[in-house]
Amino acid sequence: MRETLRNGEYCTDKVCTDLIEEAHPDLYKKNAFRILGVMAGASERQINRQAQKWMLCLQAGLRDEAIDTPCFLDSPPDREILRQAMQRLRDPARRFVDEFFWFWPVRDERVDFPPSLYRQLLQADAEVSRRIWQKLEAKSDGQIIFFHNLAVLAHALALDLEEMPGPGPENKETAQKRDFFWEKAYGYWEQCIPQEAFWQRIRDMVRHNGDPRITTGFVKRFRESLPLALSQINADYCLRYTERGQTEEVQRHLRWIQDWGLDPDLAGQALRLVSGPMVEQVKHQCQQIRKKIEHQPAKAYEFARMLFDQTEKILRLLQELLPEQDPNRREALDEAASAVLEILLGELARGGNGRTALVLLEKALAWAATEPIQQRIRDTITALRYELESQPCWFCDEYLASDQTSVVVAPGSLNRQLENTGESNPSSGVWLVRIPRCARCQFVHLRSRLVFFMTCLAGAWLGLVVSYPWSSNAKNPLMLPFIILVSVGAGSYAGWWVGRAMARWLTPEGVKPEVMKYEYPGIQKWMEREWPMDCKPEHVR
Repeated sequence: MRETLRNGEYCTDKVCTDLIEEAHPDLYKKNAFRILGVMAGASERQINRQAQKWMLCLQAGLRDEAIDTPCFLDSPPDREILRQAMQRLRDPARRFVDEFFWFWPVRDERVDFPPSLYRQLLQADAEVSRRIWQKLEAKSDGQIIFFHNLAVLAHALALDLEEMPGPGPENKETAQKRDFFWEKAYGYWEQCIPQEAFWQRIRDMVRHNGDPRITTGFVKRFRESLPLALSQINADYCLRYTERGQTEEVQRHLRWIQDWGLDPDLAGQALRLVSGPMVEQVKHQCQQIRKKIEHQPAKAYEFARMLFDQTEKILRLLQELLPEQDPNRREALDEAASAVLEILLGELARGGNGRTALVLLEKALAWAATEPIQQRIRDTITALRYELESQPCWFCDEYLASDQTSVVVAPGSLNRQLENTGESNPSSGVWLVRIPRCARCQFVHLRSRLVFFMTCLAGAWLGLVVSYPWSSNAKNPLMLPFIILVSVGAGSYAGWWVGRAMARWLTPEGVKPEVMKYEYPGIQKWMEREWPMDCKPEHVR
């Protein structure tokens, strides 16, 4: 069994593909012998006679009264169901599967399995069902055929009870019966599968039928695949309950797969088989998105988000159900991550918004499962971040800016303006605008500040010196402070104008002066850039 799967796919030389394809929760509902109401091993004459009876009843309008309802059928079959059943019996592999999962004839009439037995077990409460089952087991007398029939009966009852409303306060009896029959089914399958006498009887049955298409090699593959097929049914329920968010039900079926102990790798193999269609679905969706982008390249980011939405649920299912190293899980995750990376690289080459791409790349990195894909996305993120962080200097548009030399602006007038437009930060009430600036512009601005400060200081000192003769000749002492204050103020004002002019004169051509930073008409435009809804720009905090 451990060699049946390679890279998440089953090998036809090790696994009976016909059995694996039929092993789903509807295993007994589509069983041709159950639909016709005959025992396994019935002759062609018996099968045709039973089918003719059903057809005559349908023609006469006696669909519900003429013949007792066969085991496990909620209602008698219609024409289409009968046609499908007869078609299954013409396929030797499907007929073999249906015969295996149905009641085998026994010589002892005391251990027969009439339709009423099934209905009685299905309708009785949990305690009554246990007593009936105990009486049924007492008749077995160690017969391997009887063990097989008990396994089929318990398995079919468990599957039918599984389809009933989920367990709750009003369905406690149903849950108890369901778990009881699951336990009995696996117990009897575990007794039958290792028995050589059990498989010898099947080989004898194959030789008796004489169909050259069913060989001993087919029986051998069937035997090796049976534990996997039984586990696959529970794995199907795992997927179903995972989609519904019923974690307890998922764990219950995982325990059934793991606890009956025929193979420690059985759970993983079964889950890989049922997850194969999910991987194909992810691939199909990625291919569809690629085709859409070929016709509408301008909507690349929109299609990338669409791919996230379409595949997120499936990928989460695979992450929850399959182990980290599982081939199917890794293939699906890498396929989605690679598709997103391909879309974003194409859009960036066309000049797309780098910050939007950065957000989507971070999501794709969380999906990537293998190191090569992860490294490619990391390299792209690193290059994109460097490009975004190394922006041209806003003051000269010539050199690259850096975080250490950038200007952080939080003017009160700008905040009031933003609050009036409804753009204020609700968390702190303060907007900080980081304006990119290079090292050269930082030096120019620092020099301008120093010159401005020194001219203002020189003007104030000059005003103080000029006021000295006037203050010394003042006749009224009360005029002395007024003369000094006016002289210093006038000198400072003159120094302010001189410093402003010198700062502009010392600023190289093409460089915006820092003293005007609160008045930049470009700040408002900077704030109103189109940032993606799910990406908070680093320049606005």
